Amino acid sequence: MQIKKLPPQTVVFMGKCGVGKTSTVNRLFDLDWYVSHFEAATKAAQYGMYHSMGYPHLHFEFLEFIDLMGVGESVETNEAYYQVYRRWMSRATTVFWITAADRRVYKQDELCLERLLDCFGNIQKFYIGLNKSDSLIAAHGIDPKEISNPRETPFFTEKIHEVQSYFNSFLSQTHIKILPEDVIPYSTRSGWQFESIQQLFFEGVSHA
Repeated sequence: MQIKKLPPQTVVFMGKCGVGKTSTVNRLFDLDWYVSHFEAATKAAQYGMYHSMGYPHLHFEFLEFIDLMGVGESVETNEAYYQVYRRWMSRATTVFWITAADRRVYKQDELCLERLLDCFGNIQKFYIGLNKSDSLIAAHGIDPKEISNPRETPFFTEKIHEVQSYFNSFLSQTHIKILPEDVIPYSTRSGWQFESIQQLFFEGVSHA
């Protein structure tokens, strides 16, 4: 029996410069877009598109995804980038906002999103990806392979609550409400818990 596909979606991948947006998109969609570990690599919006006819495991009839330039690269580029952010945010149905798991300050994220609040009209879902979460685990002296469900780990429960509360505080002017399950710990580099992201877009993905 054929599973009915969900309506078409437009997903934007956003976040501070250097948090691994393009690396996440590359791993998720099996791409080879340019990345750099020394400087901001994404200088323009990068666009991709999947259709369920060519990708039968896709949850949606049609999916377009956009890797946007990093927030906070410089004062000059920020102003130029906001025009691009606004154009794609106004069209987006889903935001996947990426931050590094070991960060505790999100002021640049807040300032950026506050300037885009009037672009949230079509957005149905807002996810927050905590990239490099395996490094946060290692800092606690634990082997990431020993953790099958980070939500059952006290320091991740605390981290998820911290991020959820902070982002909800300045998104309260919109209809968006971030739930604990919308904050996703993972690592692009090692692939740790990456299935949690894949499951948002593809059928038949199981945790290792």
